[in-house]
Amino acid sequence: MARIAINQFDGVMPIVAPRLVPETAAQIAINCNLERGRLEAIRDPKYVKALDGISFFRWARTDGVHLWINWSVDAHAILHPSVSSRMCIASSTFDYTRVTDQDIYPTYRRLGVPAPTKAPDVSSPEGFASDTDEVARISAYIYTYVNVYGEEGPPSDPSIVHKVKSNATVVVTLHPPVATTLTPLGSVKFRIYRVVVGTNNADYQFLVETTDTLYNDTKQDAELGETCPTVSYDPPPDGLDGLIGTSNGQLIGFHDNEVCFSEPYIPYAWPIEYRIPVESQIIGLGYFGTTIVACTKTRPYIVTGYDPSALAAAQVPFDQPCLSKKSIVSTGTAVYYAGPDGLFMVDESYTGQIVTKALFTRDQWQALQPETIMGVWHNERYYAFFHGSNTGFIYDPSRSDIVMFDIGGQPIIDILYSSSGDCIYLKTATKVFAWGGADTWRSYRWRSRKFYFNHQRAMAVFRIDGDPPDDAMNLCFTLLVDDVPVVSKRVIQRSELGVPLRLPASAYGHTFEIELEGTTSVDEIRVASSVDEVADDE
Repeated sequence: MARIAINQFDGVMPIVAPRLVPETAAQIAINCNLERGRLEAIRDPKYVKALDGISFFRWARTDGVHLWINWSVDAHAILHPSVSSRMCIASSTFDYTRVTDQDIYPTYRRLGVPAPTKAPDVSSPEGFASDTDEVARISAYIYTYVNVYGEEGPPSDPSIVHKVKSNATVVVTLHPPVATTLTPLGSVKFRIYRVVVGTNNADYQFLVETTDTLYNDTKQDAELGETCPTVSYDPPPDGLDGLIGTSNGQLIGFHDNEVCFSEPYIPYAWPIEYRIPVESQIIGLGYFGTTIVACTKTRPYIVTGYDPSALAAAQVPFDQPCLSKKSIVSTGTAVYYAGPDGLFMVDESYTGQIVTKALFTRDQWQALQPETIMGVWHNERYYAFFHGSNTGFIYDPSRSDIVMFDIGGQPIIDILYSSSGDCIYLKTATKVFAWGGADTWRSYRWRSRKFYFNHQRAMAVFRIDGDPPDDAMNLCFTLLVDDVPVVSKRVIQRSELGVPLRLPASAYGHTFEIELEGTTSVDEIRVASSVDEVADDE
């Protein structure tokens, strides 16, 4: 008497020998949906639209329009943290980090406002005071640029300090940005600030906002306004890459080996003192909460701190370089990326671990070409797509197993998860597809562990319980005995589900493996030496 019964279907653990795989786990699991424990097929991708380029973004605009953006370079886009109708885009290949809005797209402007490169010139028709003249005040000036969004950049160097006579006029001459800088800023205004000398310090206070390059200053100190608030509002460095956003309204990117931070909810201000160097070249960034994980060519680093002016970087003590920028995935509680030994995770404990260590040997992992992995997080699972192919895998942390997939069609070159659509989108060279969005099903293949009996056994019957999706039967049962397929039976009638079906006399040996292919959903498979053993349990 012998019986095999499988009533839960799990993924693969390639590191484990076929005879040692857990009873519900698989040697092969391709295109299987195992979320509910039963064996189900995944749906085919659904065609969405034609789209060129090598990277893309789905912009869910505030006017209800969903706009597809594409670039011919590897770019990162993120919604503006304080103005929902704007979008920020960064790429190491861009001359400057970009911003656009619903009214001007596809035109882009520069994110951030540069400081003027020249100090203001000052003169006075009455002449400046000499040592013998009555002095009304000590004056020096700075000025800033203000872009079309009303965003103000850092100030110029100060003008020469002069002593101003009583009732005299000071003519302040400003220098507009050069044309190459002006164009991405949109129209520019100037804000002029004048020094006010106090008992202990000197502050530059607001004088006037103007569009003219000449201003005649006759104001008294008491008429001046606030102190210049944008002294540290440097623009992001040119070539900023890996743009991400955190829950505290900051944008973060990297440049060479520096992690760069914006002011919270002021994404055009990237103070130089908010740039945190690490000891290795950065590949990309991830985050959980307000903690940033810098994935580098050597070890990962974590950058922590609620106050952006008091951030600190610490090395995670694992030699796990990041092999693929697009493999970096932020889940809310952890960051995953493809390392040389497996899928690596840094979590809220600020430690790291190879989460696939119990699934792959290093050689097995390397054979997958982890440097090609593009990852997204969806439904509490890590979806890995191999760049330039139609294949990948799904890692389920709750089950600690893997399901492979092969979706056919053109090679995938980029992916993204859209929270507004709650969908993974796949990009080929010319088209966009929605993962699992079609009405058709992708045929699965699932092979059990190798069940071993000390003495040879004869299996006589099998039984499959399940149901076909859309009432379309598509199921093939194969039994391998001592590594040889001895029967391959297509189950084509719904009436063949839930009843014993005969096996040939050749189903006799020490080891048995069950393989199922098709789209019919399976709840349980039983193989036994007698009809009674596959009957419903009492």
